[in-house]
Amino acid sequence: MYATGWGFWGTARIFAQWGASSLMWGVFERLRTRQDAHSAYLLAAASFLSMTLVVDLMAHTQMENRWFVWALLGFCVAGSFATLWRGRRVPRWVGLTSVFVFLGAQTYFLSLPNDPPSVIASVQQLPVVAFYLGWFVRPKLALIIMGVSATVFSAVMIGNPLFDADGAIGAPVAMHGILGMLFCFTAGMYLWRRQLRIASVDQLTGAQNRQGLNARLSDMLRKRAISRAPFVVVAIDLDDFKQLNDARGHAAGDLVLSRTVHAWREVSRTGDVVARLGGDEFALLLPNTNTPMAAQIVERLQGVSEHPWSWGIAEVHPGDTAEALFARADASLYENKRERRAADAVRRAGEAVDPGLAAGSDTVAALVEAPTPEARQASLRARVCAWVRQQADRLVRWQTPFSFVSSLIPLLLAVVLLSDLVLPHPGLHARSVVTWLSVYVVAGVVPLVLGHRYPRWAGIVMIAIIEVWSAMFLLTAQHPHAEINALLELPVIALYVGWFYSSVIARVFMACSVLRVAATLLWNPELGHGLGSPVIMVSYSVLIALFCFEGARGVRRLGQVQVSTDPLTLALNRRGLITAGAELRHRARRAGGAVSVALIDFDRFKQLNESGGHSAGDAALRDTVRRWITEVGMRGVSGRSGGIVSRLGGDEFVIVFLAERAVAQRQLERMAQSSAYAWSWGLVEVPEDEELDAAIVRADARLYAAKAGR
Repeated sequence: MYATGWGFWGTARIFAQWGASSLMWGVFERLRTRQDAHSAYLLAAASFLSMTLVVDLMAHTQMENRWFVWALLGFCVAGSFATLWRGRRVPRWVGLTSVFVFLGAQTYFLSLPNDPPSVIASVQQLPVVAFYLGWFVRPKLALIIMGVSATVFSAVMIGNPLFDADGAIGAPVAMHGILGMLFCFTAGMYLWRRQLRIASVDQLTGAQNRQGLNARLSDMLRKRAISRAPFVVVAIDLDDFKQLNDARGHAAGDLVLSRTVHAWREVSRTGDVVARLGGDEFALLLPNTNTPMAAQIVERLQGVSEHPWSWGIAEVHPGDTAEALFARADASLYENKRERRAADAVRRAGEAVDPGLAAGSDTVAALVEAPTPEARQASLRARVCAWVRQQADRLVRWQTPFSFVSSLIPLLLAVVLLSDLVLPHPGLHARSVVTWLSVYVVAGVVPLVLGHRYPRWAGIVMIAIIEVWSAMFLLTAQHPHAEINALLELPVIALYVGWFYSSVIARVFMACSVLRVAATLLWNPELGHGLGSPVIMVSYSVLIALFCFEGARGVRRLGQVQVSTDPLTLALNRRGLITAGAELRHRARRAGGAVSVALIDFDRFKQLNESGGHSAGDAALRDTVRRWITEVGMRGVSGRSGGIVSRLGGDEFVIVFLAERAVAQRQLERMAQSSAYAWSWGLVEVPEDEELDAAIVRADARLYAAKAGR
């Protein structure tokens, strides 16, 4: 009986624990899925700073104004829970408020002349706010905040005797802290904004895609609300483009689209935006333009187009939203299309027009305007300036993000070592500093010279050299500022390897670096020379480096998703298809499996758009693609899934199956039967020696053969 009772209560307790665990896991998953990149970064930053403040309160018993630290801890803990609960609904002003609180707290701690541990901790924490400003704040505002912060911090450090040339911490630490903060801000902003630019451009035509259009339109509407300047949106739809694709294939249609956009951009004004919404649908954003001026611009664009198109013009009104503006432009477009059909307008496809004659008076005037005698007699100084600008432009075009950031890191450390020579201290080893200064100058110049030819292995070699320098200073330095400088380089390295290298290489390198720094506690127990606890100094350095590393990895993944996916349907775009398709085929070859490719085209999609507007067509695409993604088992933007769904443009899609053709055919038939919309497909199996693009061309031929046979 006792055993039975124990068994009953034991079983009940197990079920209760399982139920509680399931409930907690469900709550955790729900909270996790609420987050976006912004809220996740705020949550991680607030949690990290909470941990550092707890460590300060526990280990730093002689701290001045402990109430201030308790207040900051309360702010960080409350912010962590609020961000976790609100998720992506956290407004940006909350992040900016947190930035200002952080900057104020760091200013206070950096000014303390009798508290070296708090000062050192503040210097180590500066990259946290730099990354946030570089990634999540509008560039102009971020530049203002960062400039003011660097100025204020520099002034505070100059006024703190700890940072004097012969001070306990030293001027080079102040230099390293400010430069490290500026590096993290500059590199973070540059890399993130570059990925955003790539994600905002349509790969086929070079026009802005839907994501880029939305960002530019939001910015223009915000500026228009302040300036009240006129502003026009033009919706464009190519006439009978479906028939062109059916008759000559998608390759011919793609060529027409790319040439048309190129011709438009050649005669467009500076500031005008050309965007591709999808397929043969485009939009123009025309700032400082009213409706009559927009009609003239449309006429000029039609003159350089090789395929006829219809358009609708909508001028912005006070209080307009992007949706209302496009709805009016869409309605005007289809009214224009009906009028053109009723009048049986003459197509001008293939018409040869001299772009110079249609470019408008401004362009023609710029072309024919003769240089003045004053311009021909420009001074030597002006010619030298022009030559310098030209060479600088060539240098910038020669670089890649990898070579640019690879150059910044050693040059930053070279400036820090140079400050050692300019502001010497009693324990300075001048010969060692000059040697490492020379090494870093060379290491910084080489990536700029090689540019896009700078190899990835060279970056690893450069980081290994910096690691050797750091280890040497941590072991042999006779002054605390050299040891602190050696710790300050760790977040910079974390950003670099986290962004530019694969997960395996980056994590192995970070693990070795963290172990190397942590082992310093055994090799050099006198680390810091009494300025603070060695354990706290190393722990701060490691935690901040890991925070920067994971932040860089997370933001890079987010950027890759944006670069690789179609913003309307969340299917992969052409760029994503190339990458994920290669990975999927590699998996299939290793497993000895087959790969099949289907090219899909919606039936009567143009009629759906014309009867219900583009919103109805967009809804049809989103709903259908969501079902396809579920059916084929696509997960994320990689090829590590059961299949791939990709949007080529408009209503044309590619599905890559990890299966033989017969199996893929049966799956397509099931998907078509359960779909609310009709679509046709061409399906081929891909041999191992065939490129994916060639397989798509064969599927395209089968698709249109099937359509012609109906």
